[in-house]
Amino acid sequence: MTTNDLQEQLVTYLKDAHALEQNALAQLKTGVETAGSEPLRQVFREHLAETEEHDRLISERLESHAESPSKLKELAQKGGAIVAGLAAKAVPDTTGKLATQAYAFEHAEIASYRMLCVVAQRAGDQQTLEVARRILAQEQQVAHKLDGLLEQVAELDLDPTAPRVRRAAVAGAKFVVYKDEGGKSRWRLVSPNGQITASSGQHFASHYDARRAAEHVKQHAATAEIVED
Repeated sequence: MTTNDLQEQLVTYLKDAHALEQNALAQLKTGVETAGSEPLRQVFREHLAETEEHDRLISERLESHAESPSKLKELAQKGGAIVAGLAAKAVPDTTGKLATQAYAFEHAEIASYRMLCVVAQRAGDQQTLEVARRILAQEQQVAHKLDGLLEQVAELDLDPTAPRVRRAAVAGAKFVVYKDEGGKSRWRLVSPNGQITASSGQHFASHYDARRAAEHVKQHAATAEIVED
């Protein structure tokens, strides 16, 4: 493989790592806000600070390979495609599922950084190799911490008196009340990545009425039955 080919491969692996870190940030923020287990939330809080540093380090390595900030932003927006079902957009409804998702995601990151180490070494990029090894060690430590919590979290899910996943704060989704082009009040549900996932479909006489309608949907959506027409 030529030097240019190695550099291209290195940039590809860095892009994948950057996308994973973006997803990890979203997932960890969700975990801190919603997990029903304090030990699990503590792991998420500690690793969130580490992940913010990981994201910065990988961004710097990409920029050193002439990847512009605008390209990095585009990568971040597309990051969910990297790990499909493991992506943070799939919000768990129990603390056990949250722990399972985090455990699987950590191992996806571990695999990514192990391979990045190989590619960086072959490409002769010592700085990227050092960064990848540093991040890999931290990801392995977090995976080990999560491994030690799995049985405890499973027991928690079986306890009817234990705290549940705090759905009100899930993933930063929000109802937005706004005026349409005709000046009428409406609501829409916006996901953490900015996508509109639901809308009122009708207008209201005031923001007050639109807000009440959104609150009604929020109250009843979790228990609503899904039927086919």
